Amino acid sequence: MQPGGQLSGKPVQGEVRDVLGDDVDLTLSSARNVSAERVYLRQGLARTINGQAVDLRQGAAFNIDSQSIGVTQGAAALVRADDVHFVQGASIVTLANSAVVDQSAPQAIICRQAELQQSASVFLAAGTVTMRNSAAVLLLANQVNGDVRVLLDQKAAIGFGAAAGAALGLVLALKGWFKR
Repeated sequence: MQPGGQLSGKPVQGEVRDVLGDDVDLTLSSARNVSAERVYLRQGLARTINGQAVDLRQGAAFNIDSQSIGVTQGAAALVRADDVHFVQGASIVTLANSAVVDQSAPQAIICRQAELQQSASVFLAAGTVTMRNSAAVLLLANQVNGDVRVLLDQKAAIGFGAAAGAALGLVLALKGWFKR
């Protein structure tokens, strides 16, 4: 595969700073800021992507803001969208109306509706959650469907909070005692 891509019919290669256009296709390229109606990023890097539709394949982005985002074997730090679909992807924070996560590991998901299949998340907050062969460390939801594995249930979360509070209080008390 050759480095480069298309920017509204014009080739894009190597590293570019700011990219604006209707259709942006970056392949084996990197860009600082990308803003377009449709963005296709394949085996490339971008700091910020803004667009109506974003397709990220085997690439990475720091910040993605779009109506619809598809991530396949890629990663993003902050994802904001109406609809997000991860396939073997990862993110640190995902804010969405609807999130479909398949064989992926987004760390924190906050959305209205989430569907996870063979995936794991550290923090998941949603109105409705459907899980199939998936797990979450902490799950906050109004309605939960499917086979759910949660590391911290209500009792464990209360116990963890109490233990962490007691440990922190002890450390602060000892720190004050040793300062004298």
